[in-house]
Formats: sequence, structure tokens, C-alpha cells
Amino acid sequence: MQCFLLILPLKWLKDDEYADKIFENVGGFAYSVKNKQDVDNLVFALKGRKNISSFRISLQHIMGSIPDWEFEDLCEAAEYHNLKLTLLGYKGVGRGKNLKPYKFNWISIVKKHHICISIDTSLAKENEEELKEKKVSDLLYETEEGKFSMYIDAVGKKVGPSSFCDEDKMIPFEKMSGGFIRDQFAKF
Repeated sequence: MQCFLLILPLKWLKDDEYADKIFENVGGFAYSVKNKQDVDNLVFALKGRKNISSFRISLQHIMGSIPDWEFEDLCEAAEYHNLKLTLLGYKGVGRGKNLKPYKFNWISIVKKHHICISIDTSLAKENEEELKEKKVSDLLYETEEGKFSMYIDAVGKKVGPSSFCDEDKMIPFEKMSGGFIRDQFAKF
């Protein structure tokens, strides 16, 4: 069974039986990291686990949450441990509403490292001009929320085009029936 799972914090890895059940049932998981220390903590927590390889792990990081030198260290750690890194655009909603993000040329930093990088729609939209200047094929990124993705809020029991869309674009699970997700996904 292939799943994408985000779990915080790392305490769940200390329960061998629980962790083994998770790893038997998921294709991979993402772990949110702020800095190099978070990467090191994850690698340490995974030490000795034979049932999880680095290709099943993806780091995710919110751009703008740390200065450029610290982001450089994060990229070095991802490269050293052969981990994929998904970069998420800074969203000025929720917890990010009153914070001022660090601005720097992240593209020039990631180009120096041999790591698999993914970016979300928000970051692609914010950097679309530079991606075009660098001749990155537009087949490799999307700037329209929900065009090829859907946000599922399992706790709130609703779906929408993104985690930060307006509440009126979220659709409650109880309105869902057979084929609903496919049909709604096509509308986003």
C-alpha cells in the first residue's frame, strides 16, 4: 500500500512494534524540518531500522523560516544523508501570518548540492520568473493550486485545493459519495 504520511514528533519511532506496523503499510513519509539539527535528529531516530531506506523518506521545509546560511547547512545535511527535500513556499496565513520571512536566492544554494529537490505550487508561483530565466521546463512545476493536487484535512473532515484556501472552497466529507474526490479534484 502506497501512502504519504506526515508524523510529528519522532517519539513514535521509539516504539518498535508501532513503527514497524507503520513502515509495513506506507510507501514513505515526510518529516518537517526547520534546520540541520532536525535532519540529524531524524537520522539518529532511524538508526538501526532495516525496514526503512532513504528513498522512502522526504524532508519538507518552509522557505523563509531560516536565514540563507542555515538553509545551506540544511541542504548539506540532506545531501550527506541522501534524503529528498521538498521546499514549501512561505504562506502568510495561520502561524505565518505575523512573521516576516527571510528572503534569499534559494535556487543558487540548492544548485550547489546533489539532492533531489521538489517545490510546492506556492514556491513555484513565487519564483516562476526565475525558474523560466533558468530554463526550468514548466512541465516540472505548477503554479495553480489544486490543478494536480488536493488537500485532504482528515482531522477537519474536509477537502479543498490547498491547505490555505478560503474556507468556502473546503468541502465536508459528508457531502462526498462514490467518485466525489475524482469529480471535485477535476474542478479545482
